[in-house]
Amino acid sequence: MDEQENQVISVRPGPVKQFYRDLVMLLTEPRGFFKVRYPEVNLTYALAFGIIVNWIAAFFDWLTRMVKHETLLDGLNRMRHQLEMLPFWKNLPDTIWEQNPARDAMFPVWLAEFFGIILSPFQSLVRFCISGFILFLGAYFLIRKKSDLQDRIDISAFIKLTAFSSAPYLVASILGFLPLGFGAFIGWVFSIAVLVMGLTTRYRISGLRSVVIIILPGVMAIMAVSCLIGVIAALGFGLFAALFGSH
Repeated sequence: MDEQENQVISVRPGPVKQFYRDLVMLLTEPRGFFKVRYPEVNLTYALAFGIIVNWIAAFFDWLTRMVKHETLLDGLNRMRHQLEMLPFWKNLPDTIWEQNPARDAMFPVWLAEFFGIILSPFQSLVRFCISGFILFLGAYFLIRKKSDLQDRIDISAFIKLTAFSSAPYLVASILGFLPLGFGAFIGWVFSIAVLVMGLTTRYRISGLRSVVIIILPGVMAIMAVSCLIGVIAALGFGLFAALFGSH
């Protein structure tokens, strides 16, 4: 092998180093990431990247709560006063808030936290698939193919985009010590911003259209589910009245 060939060969970074580079680039230069690095990776890498990031975020979130001497159940206890202001909660018995020593001894809070971290990768995968499908629905109706520079519009492409846009959740977990859930809010806004940059970069659309693609399908899905629940409830009530009502 001559000297010229030695100059051509470049050492590729290992998987850990590449993961770190991609994470830093997504958090600091997201538009550059979607222009340069994004086309080089496939869906499998994107899913692995998103799952690992969310797993690390879940672990940091647990560490933050441990430092603050909190658990997942403390959030519900803090909302108790607000919930009791609703008519539905006023009629519930006071025993709903009582602790069960026997249950806690068999299934302590720390064990629930532990299982939550273990199940985090599966939850992340399901979230990526659902979010990618919702984005696909919005993009299918709101993105017009104008040139070959645009990415293809299919579900796998949007699942990949969603997985990468979850990187800011790591920032949210680190900022979990902030009061009033402000750290989670920052992470959510940051994630939306990264997703908007991904859509505008890969599909050559405006930021406003990207926001509509992100929000509109989710709102329509919530309305559809609400209508479906209402129809099922009405049918169930009618069936119950027909079977057990007075004659």
